[in-house]
Amino acid sequence: MPSSIEIVEPEKINMKANTLTSWINELQTRLHHVDKVAKESNMYKKAIHKQLNTVIRTNILTHLKHGDIDEKEISNYLGINEESLKPYLEMLIEKNQIKLEKGKYKLVKDIKFKK
Repeated sequence: MPSSIEIVEPEKINMKANTLTSWINELQTRLHHVDKVAKESNMYKKAIHKQLNTVIRTNILTHLKHGDIDEKEISNYLGINEESLKPYLEMLIEKNQIKLEKGKYKLVKDIKFKK
């Protein structure tokens, strides 16, 4: 979206004030609508991202409840490539929910899931 508009021709515009006012108000209404849609879209994106993070975290922890597994196995179970999975595993390590020992991830303690 341009930050400014330059009118090159005609150099002079002869227009009634109420016509120009109506045109500017219509433009402003459309811009407000676009802004509203953009904000709603951003809120929706954040909500989806938060839910996705919860689903991935829960899946990782659920699989680890059944035993120690390596990154490749977690990747296969979740259908997420290993590179995309790393930030989630690092976050769980940082939160002291899992740890990496001898190439395998394991739960630090028994995790209780909220119902």
